[in-house]
Amino acid sequence: MTSQAQKDGKGLKIGHKDAVAFVVREAGRHPILFRSSFSSAAFLFGDDVILLSWDGTVATIERMLHRNQAYPLNDIWMSCLGLYHKGTLLPYRTQDPSVLISSSEGRRTLSLFRRLTEKVCDLLRKLGAGGSTVEAEMWTLDSFLDEAEFALANDDIAAATARCEAILSTVHKILLKRAPQGQASSARVSMLEVPDVPAERRDVISILFVEDYLAERILVADYLREAGYECIEAGSSEIAMRILVERDFDVIITDLMMPGRMMDGSVVALVAKNGGSRAKIILATAFGFGGSARRVPADKLLTKPFLCSELVQAVEEVLQKGPKKSMESDK
Repeated sequence: MTSQAQKDGKGLKIGHKDAVAFVVREAGRHPILFRSSFSSAAFLFGDDVILLSWDGTVATIERMLHRNQAYPLNDIWMSCLGLYHKGTLLPYRTQDPSVLISSSEGRRTLSLFRRLTEKVCDLLRKLGAGGSTVEAEMWTLDSFLDEAEFALANDDIAAATARCEAILSTVHKILLKRAPQGQASSARVSMLEVPDVPAERRDVISILFVEDYLAERILVADYLREAGYECIEAGSSEIAMRILVERDFDVIITDLMMPGRMMDGSVVALVAKNGGSRAKIILATAFGFGGSARRVPADKLLTKPFLCSELVQAVEEVLQKGPKKSMESDK
C-alpha cells in the first residue's frame, strides 16, 4: 500500500486489514484478471473505490477514494444528461412547435428548460470555479432561457423554439466536453477518439457495444451487424458516455472489467440508467460477478468467453423483458 493510500484510508476510515482482505477476496473471485499485470484498476469497495496495481507478483493499493472523488461530479453530470434527453423528447420537437401555443405545454417546456439550465450551471460552477469560459457559458444559457420565456409570453413561437433549441445545442456541447473521465485516469479521452454516431433509426434494434479489447470488439460488432442489428462500438467507458450524450440505444453490452481504465463497465451501466436511457444492460466479464458487481444495474449477466450466437440470444432475451421497439410501424 502506498503512503498516499494509507492517508486516504485514514480519511475514509478504512482499516489497512480491511483493504488488504478485500484485495485478497477480489483475487480469489477474479483469478483470470491477475494472470497479467495491470495498473490503476478501479474496484468498488462499498461507496469507495480502491485503485489497485499488479506487476505479476505484488499487488499494490495505489489510492482509496470516495466514489464522488474517484469519479468527480458523475452524479450531477448524469442528472444533466437525463434532463437533456427529456428536453430532446418534448412535444414541440417530436410533434410540432405549434403545441407551444398551449399555455400548459409552454409552462411544461419552460419548467424543464429552467431545471436543465440550473443543473448545468451548477455543474459548470463546480467544474470551473468561476473561470471566464464557464461564466460565459452560464450567461449564454441564462440569456437563452430569458429570451425563450419572453417569446412565449408574447406568443412568438418561432423565437421561443429557436431559443429552446439553442439551449439544447449549448448543453450538448457542455456534456460532451465535460463527460467524466475519472480523477486518476492515465488515458484521457480526446474527442477525436469518439466515433461519429449516426442518427437514431426506428426500423432497427440499436446496440452500443463497449469492449476495450480491439480484436474482440471488431469480431462481435461485425457479427451483431450481420444478425441485423445496428451496432456502435466504444473502446472504453469514457467514450461510451460521450456516445450516450449523442443518442439512446435499445441495448448496451459492456465489458465489466477494463484493466488500466479508471472507469469500468459498471459506470456505463449507471450512466445509462441514471441518465434516462431506455436501454437494456448486458454485463459481460471473464472475471466473475461476485462482490460489488452484483450491485450494478443490469438486465443480463454474461460470462466470457461466449459464442456470438449466445450474445444474440442474450440480446433477444433482454428485449423480451420490456417493450420492444416496433420494426413494423414505419413500414
